[in-house]
Amino acid sequence: MKFTRTAKILVASGATLLVGALFFGKKARANQQLNTYTLPASDDSGFSKIITNHDQVYDYKFENGQWFTRKKGSSTWINMKTALTPEKYQLAVSRLKKYL
Repeated sequence: MKFTRTAKILVASGATLLVGALFFGKKARANQQLNTYTLPASDDSGFSKIITNHDQVYDYKFENGQWFTRKKGSSTWINMKTALTPEKYQLAVSRLKKYL
């Protein structure tokens, strides 16, 4: 089967786009994983995990069964259970549990 010049260009362009999408898709997933990291536990009963890629404004931390948040760049962690209403706390925790 013979391809016309236009068909050859379309096939080559499609292959280039597919390879580019696969490369950049894997690179984006790799960068996403770099933003989530686990810290050593302060005691043997649990672990700490800081989540930085959930949104653009806040970082989140799960430590000893409690959730904390802080504005990106800040050093002070705020307990989410005391800062939020029970409904908003449950909603936030249900969205953050996928990172554990």
